Amino acid sequence: MFPATLNGKTILFTGLGESSHLTLTAVRIAVRQALGSSLLTKAKTVEILPHFSDDKTVNATIEGTLIGAYSWRKYISAKDNKAVPDKEIFLIAPDKQIFRDAVITCAGVNLARDLVNDNADTVDSSYLENAVRQIIKGQKTFRSTSSTKKN
Repeated sequence: MFPATLNGKTILFTGLGESSHLTLTAVRIAVRQALGSSLLTKAKTVEILPHFSDDKTVNATIEGTLIGAYSWRKYISAKDNKAVPDKEIFLIAPDKQIFRDAVITCAGVNLARDLVNDNADTVDSSYLENAVRQIIKGQKTFRSTSSTKKN
């Protein structure tokens, strides 16, 4: 990684190596490492410009951003959380359904991580039911029934 400053903004260039050896996993890892860099710890906004704009590269960049940079912070106090907790991350790419689908998939992965990271006495069947209800709330194609509650 090579940092540069331009007009008071930090620009972080990330090398990906020789293109003949570049994999999508390497892209995901590079994005995750860049976002975890101490140079970006306090940044409130980050713009990411993938090296290519093809669907696979942009999807790998989305996954590296949303899944790779995931952290579970439920029990971290405000004083112990030194980084900006919720950065605004902008990805410079065309607006395509495949990319919106990737964001939704990553949100599902991170929800599953949140559920398994919490305590078992917190994430019980009622908690899971409420989580599902929140997800499908307002969706016309889903209907919820409960084995414990009469609707």
